[in-house]
Amino acid sequence: MDTTMKKDPDETSPLIKYEIGNEQYEPEVQVASEKNPPSGSFQKSSPLQPRVTRRHCLVWPVAFLFISAYSMSFFTFSQYVYIKLQNENFPGIKVNTTTSYCDVNESSTNFKIQQDVQQKAAKWGIYLYLAGGLTSIIANFVLGTCTDRLGRKFLFVVPFFGTMIRTAYAIVGIKYDFPLWLYVPGYFIEGCTGQMFTIIQISYIYVSDITTPGKQRSLGIVIVELALGLAGTFPPLVCGYILKVTDSFLLPFYISLGILGFALLLVIALPETYPKEVRSQRTYSSRLENLKDSYDLFVSKENSGKRWMYIITLAVFSLTTYDVFGRVAVEGLYLLNYPFCWGPSQLGVFTALRTGCQQIVGMAMIKVLHLCFNDELIAVIGCLSYGASFVLQAFATNDLMMYLVAVIGVCGLLTIPMIRSIMSQMTSPHKQGAVYGAIGAAETFVNLLGAVTSQSVYIATIKVMRGFTFLVFAAFNVISLLLMIVFVIGSRGSKLKYHQSSD
Repeated sequence: MDTTMKKDPDETSPLIKYEIGNEQYEPEVQVASEKNPPSGSFQKSSPLQPRVTRRHCLVWPVAFLFISAYSMSFFTFSQYVYIKLQNENFPGIKVNTTTSYCDVNESSTNFKIQQDVQQKAAKWGIYLYLAGGLTSIIANFVLGTCTDRLGRKFLFVVPFFGTMIRTAYAIVGIKYDFPLWLYVPGYFIEGCTGQMFTIIQISYIYVSDITTPGKQRSLGIVIVELALGLAGTFPPLVCGYILKVTDSFLLPFYISLGILGFALLLVIALPETYPKEVRSQRTYSSRLENLKDSYDLFVSKENSGKRWMYIITLAVFSLTTYDVFGRVAVEGLYLLNYPFCWGPSQLGVFTALRTGCQQIVGMAMIKVLHLCFNDELIAVIGCLSYGASFVLQAFATNDLMMYLVAVIGVCGLLTIPMIRSIMSQMTSPHKQGAVYGAIGAAETFVNLLGAVTSQSVYIATIKVMRGFTFLVFAAFNVISLLLMIVFVIGSRGSKLKYHQSSD
């Protein structure tokens, strides 16, 4: 490979354009401010950024396919656990079926057994989340920060193997009717590769490499969110009807495994956006320096003036993400039980509708909202929409009210991509891996915390107020809203909200 260097850049000096083979790398020379945020073409997105080709755009279908396969297996397995426990507690009533039994007579013995099944299903959900979640926290933090040393592409490959192993393990387990505790090793192995959060994290890092800070970076991140939204919309819908028609849990897992295999082929075609020749321009004193970069964003004196911004934005991100994963952990159980008594197809339709509203319609609205609002104000709108939807869901008593939850929460997830964009724009291109490593670690930890605590609250309150968990989610949105207001007021006029080439 022919590498022609013009000057050896370092972390603080201007980075001079150079070439690696046919790829051109250019410095970022514009200084950003709140009134003049950075903008530009894909070809000038960040220091040492490669010329973007069509192959770089494969990042979006890769993210879509992986999360589609993950969503399909997750949606199917959560119902399998519930049905398996129900068959064990209601012998002879609903054996070998994918449709749950639901008794609406609150004074009957079967209704009380049904409540116990809900509690047991929630407990097993906690165990399986712990099996994969604890290791994935460490995996995401370490692997994410290492992309600044090892490049981006390797992190696309790692999670595929973990999820493929867990999916194949589930196929064998369902076929031979394993007891639930035997599924723990599969979740543990997947956790060691970071679960789906590794793919989410590296997708955002990759997009940050090929876009400029400002609205272009926001748009790139939103397209990732849109891909993830599509991936969370159609698989549950398809799975619901597959389970209803085939009366078998195996087919969705076979489809999931096939999708993962195809997506892995696309990963091979992805170009590296942070090649070895570029990474060599920065020297590391130790392997722990990658981790220190993430830590320093929030505590280093050299980052004075920005630390509070990082802390507030990460707090808002964590609280919102808690609601996302907490809802996923309990919503299925909530809708399978009285008074809704939904089957797999109806649950699939609602999940597709809610996810589609939030992550397709909502994300598409960002382009319009950017005409009048900046990223921070859009995040505020997201907090209001999400909180209102949770309040309605907590008191929902019929199908119409549940469908209105999807409509009211259409802007609910806008907070997450806006926070990613804000944090990315505050950060040096050399430390995009560090900031996304911190975001990824927080996301993974909150996923585990949200799943465990929300299901624990659901177990404790199911016989008192089944929707109480959703009021907890709404309370967290109120806190996020207040923190975003503090950020908007405190950062007004500050040049530190955007990384400058002299930083």
